[in-house]
Amino acid sequence: MNTTCNRAQSILCRAVGVLACVVLLTGCAAMRAATQRPAGPAAGQGGLPPLAARWDPRDAQVGVAAMPFPKDAPILARAGLELLQVNDVLLQKQVLSPNGLAPPERAILRWIDDTLPDVLTGDVAYPRDLPQDAGWTWRYRLVEESAEEVPWLPAMRNVPLDKTEYEMYQLDLEHGGDTLGVRMGLRLNDRIYWWQFIRADFLQRGPVFDLLRVGGPIYNEESTIQADLYLILYANGLIEAYAHFINNQREGVGTEAHGIPVVAFDLPDKPAVDNTLDGTRAVFDVGSHRISLGQCAAYADAQRPGALRTEDGLVVLQAWMDQEIWGELLCEYEGIPEENIVPEKGRSGTGDGFWVAKLGGRTIPRGMARTLRFTMSPGDMSPEVVRYDAPGWWHAQTGALPTQGYLPTEWWAVPRALEVGGEGYFTPHPRHGPFELGCSGRDQDGTLGAAMLMLGYTTGETRFCTHALLSAYWWADIATDHVDFTVHELPKYSWQWIVQPYMRWTELVYAYWETGDPYLLETAKFTADAYYRFFWTNRPHRFVGRDALPCSGLLALWQATGQYMYLQRMGEIIAEGRRSYGQTDDYWPGHQSGCGPNGVARQPSYDYIPMVLARVQTQYLEAMKGRWRSDEEAGWDFIRSMLELVDSHEKGDWAKRAVDLSYFPFIAMAEHFPDEADYWLDMMNRWNAEMEMPDTHDGGKAYSWVMSAIRFDAWAWGARWEDGTLVLSPSTKLLEDPRAPETARIWTPEGWVTLAYANGEARAVSPKGFPVEVASNREGAH
Repeated sequence: MNTTCNRAQSILCRAVGVLACVVLLTGCAAMRAATQRPAGPAAGQGGLPPLAARWDPRDAQVGVAAMPFPKDAPILARAGLELLQVNDVLLQKQVLSPNGLAPPERAILRWIDDTLPDVLTGDVAYPRDLPQDAGWTWRYRLVEESAEEVPWLPAMRNVPLDKTEYEMYQLDLEHGGDTLGVRMGLRLNDRIYWWQFIRADFLQRGPVFDLLRVGGPIYNEESTIQADLYLILYANGLIEAYAHFINNQREGVGTEAHGIPVVAFDLPDKPAVDNTLDGTRAVFDVGSHRISLGQCAAYADAQRPGALRTEDGLVVLQAWMDQEIWGELLCEYEGIPEENIVPEKGRSGTGDGFWVAKLGGRTIPRGMARTLRFTMSPGDMSPEVVRYDAPGWWHAQTGALPTQGYLPTEWWAVPRALEVGGEGYFTPHPRHGPFELGCSGRDQDGTLGAAMLMLGYTTGETRFCTHALLSAYWWADIATDHVDFTVHELPKYSWQWIVQPYMRWTELVYAYWETGDPYLLETAKFTADAYYRFFWTNRPHRFVGRDALPCSGLLALWQATGQYMYLQRMGEIIAEGRRSYGQTDDYWPGHQSGCGPNGVARQPSYDYIPMVLARVQTQYLEAMKGRWRSDEEAGWDFIRSMLELVDSHEKGDWAKRAVDLSYFPFIAMAEHFPDEADYWLDMMNRWNAEMEMPDTHDGGKAYSWVMSAIRFDAWAWGARWEDGTLVLSPSTKLLEDPRAPETARIWTPEGWVTLAYANGEARAVSPKGFPVEVASNREGAH
């Protein structure tokens, strides 16, 4: 057993008595490098997989691992089980999919240790006789209120504060005899307006952490925004915080607001703090505590600094100087201040660009939100929270990756995804400043964060996982309108455009699985509701095209909530898509529905759009596997017709997108109709050769591309882990493509294994002599 996993005992676990249900965790290989991640037991064998730190955990004392679990894992066998123990370290579980109807289960494990290991692994036990909570309490403190009762006014905004009934509050958090006061506020008119009529609730309690959510409105004598604070309160005094400022629909219609959001701390020693935030530093001492802004330190830069300083006895954190949002192409001039218009700076220089929110205007546009993530610790304790990951083979075997249960494989498409992702997914949009942290230069379609998380889990390249949250929160806060939950068509076109194909929320669900932040799941659900209404109030469409892509988000919500409604809605929309292709004697469907200036329905599409519908139809049929559906046969017939339609026509400008989308349905057809496997795989090989794919893919449409790449490589080798042996069911049709790489890396519970394939045989190249067994050739077996 790795000695790094047997360090100082957790301060919470030393008092734990007799341990029960000990389960041996085997196969540990504590290597953190992406080339050799740690090994461990296969999914469902009863052990917790080794959890590897994303960065050096040397000084930190809190570890967090967001991970999937197989439904049949013994560590989940007990109803309501929320505590595990590994090497005297107590782990508390935050369950994220409580219904368990849509595997895999998702949970976040959190723990405290005096010295965090590089890899957490060891024997698993179920502790008992522990405290019921992490020792936190709270109380409301009234800090300002109306001087006297005032008459009720039939007005919703632009009323002086002293003409309203108001009560401003501070939340006092108490732990270990110490008190820390927290407020959320809005700076305007040379003062700060604090949140009013707040409410706090514990969402979960346990010996490692307590979850608390608190929030209330902020009225600034002009309009109202909502201030929502989600806190993970650890037993050692550390606080992990997610502060959301949301200009939603509070009273009347949504309207823009003004001010600069702040978070304030009432510290017992009343420290004198004076720091300018310029994005170069994240950790600060604030008297009796330390604060880390983490990634959110980059909300400010030298030209647009924030501040962390003492004001009237409070330490006030203003993480950005002012809201600044670039609107790209100006579509409608009405209502846009002339000083916000930038001539000939729209998309590709084809028109005027504009600022939705400009520096100095202190504008919070209608429906906009912004999230500030930070951590605080008492005394000299590190304020950092270290994130850990379960190995990719665990994610695959639980069904959390699109590998169909095969082990993660880097062969042909996945290395290309890493290459183009490293070049583009981390690059900020050139027109958007630090306030829009997470707005990528690569068009993301509301899915980039999900793609990056999948790619990171599959390959062990954790920089993708770490960066994914920036993209997800940008989409949740700025692209999504929190009044009607439509989505602005950003960053590609314009803030003013609202079109159904861009009604995406998939990455919000993936980010929720990563953080547990309920704001993300709620935003995803509300956007899904808006999309569903948007779709059906515009029916009948001439046809369904790109507007079916959000069905992947409906599938993610079903997996997150277990609510069958989302799967049912997905089926309804896909059925409408099939019907829209049923009148080919009159027309062939085109790119998307619309008329007038946006009447692109007039142009038929014989590559990208059929593959969009074929991909989401495949996802739906696979999600419904084992559930009887009257339209199953129609679904497979439709996939067949889409593949043959594309094959019978010359491919256009979107051919690369069509080819990567096709990996899902081609493989599914080969699996579902084994007697036809040669036909479908030959067709896929031909498309690949015609477009020089996957070598030439540019990384665009990140979610479709990454999912397809992961599935393509894993299915080609068909690797499984059985009784300590790597067992292959390769596809010779794919492996013997003349352009295909000769070797592949496969992530097994014993680490990465490099295989070579030649003359119909697969052998281990590294480590030499590794046991490999070829169970069958997938095409040859038919």
